[in-house]
Amino acid sequence: MRIINIFLLFWFIIGFALIFLYICDASIVNERRKAYYPILQEEHQRLWPEAPIIIFDKQIKAESAWKEQAIRLERSGVTSYGLLQVLDVTFEEMKKKHPTLLNGEPVQMLQARWGIRAGILYNKQMYNLCSFAQTEMARWCMALSSYNGGFGNLQRDRKLTEKNAHNKNLWFSHVEKFSKRSQWAFKINRCYVKEILNEI
Repeated sequence: MRIINIFLLFWFIIGFALIFLYICDASIVNERRKAYYPILQEEHQRLWPEAPIIIFDKQIKAESAWKEQAIRLERSGVTSYGLLQVLDVTFEEMKKKHPTLLNGEPVQMLQARWGIRAGILYNKQMYNLCSFAQTEMARWCMALSSYNGGFGNLQRDRKLTEKNAHNKNLWFSHVEKFSKRSQWAFKINRCYVKEILNEI
């Protein structure tokens, strides 16, 4: 009986510690958001005021937990930078399209304004590419899927969707179900879309 009580006490302490860490982490994320949300508002108004700002808000939380200095080395060898985790190669491509808005090196995206600006511009590019979507929600789902996993992968998913007698221009119950990506990449991509657009 004593062993059982010790075992239960051990798991109670572990559970309490995890809850405490979760609360602390959420508090830290909220403090970061307070610091950088005004910059998001400014860049949103400047670059794409028609887009729902809540999408970028939730996207930043998903990408970096509002950590300005976030850096991630991807499996392919490229690197993601900043609040919206834009790839270095993507930043270089976008500089050519937006020379008056973006310049310098990818590492500049470790500054909040540059990271947010690059992310909004890339979101807009993906959204514009997804004009074939039948509904506004489908368009955002596909745009975010492309932001996370590449527009080429989305196009391959759409082609596979059509081969399986589903609508390649709708997301839910259609494109979201089909892909030849690896299992881990497929799961990450679909969960990414759900996490950002849930309750919007």
